[in-house]
Amino acid sequence: MVEKYVALIDYQIEKLNDEAFDFEAWKSGAMVILGRVFGPNDLKVQQLDSIRVEYGSSWSMRAVSGSFNPIASAIKQGREILTVAKKELELFGDEFVGIRGKYWEDILSAALKLNEYKKLQTLLNHNDLDGLEKFVNGLESKTVKNILLEALKKL
Repeated sequence: MVEKYVALIDYQIEKLNDEAFDFEAWKSGAMVILGRVFGPNDLKVQQLDSIRVEYGSSWSMRAVSGSFNPIASAIKQGREILTVAKKELELFGDEFVGIRGKYWEDILSAALKLNEYKKLQTLLNHNDLDGLEKFVNGLESKTVKNILLEALKKL
């Protein structure tokens, strides 16, 4: 699975060199890819979302060299974020994607009730280990079996 994710990221990095490049369209695609791999709340997705092309900002007008290129700067930031994401996948493998990745997101959203799924997302986002333990202990046996069955089906 990691190879497919790396191939997706490579594809998105290659698009940075297209002649008819549109940064906002590229950024949207990159966010979809990283959201699928790492989960929509991952810091890399948030960092991509925060990249802005600042044409004519007062800061860029004050650039000493006068050669500041806002698109080039945004592209450089985007490339770096995707390069780091790719390296994380290569070094840590499938286990890195973890519970916040698309694989587990699909399983958990199918097996849990909507309010349970939202509660789990909140606990994960806050790294609340005590809350996670209470949450898991509070699940019905049938729910736990469904999660395990869905996970095994995807192997």
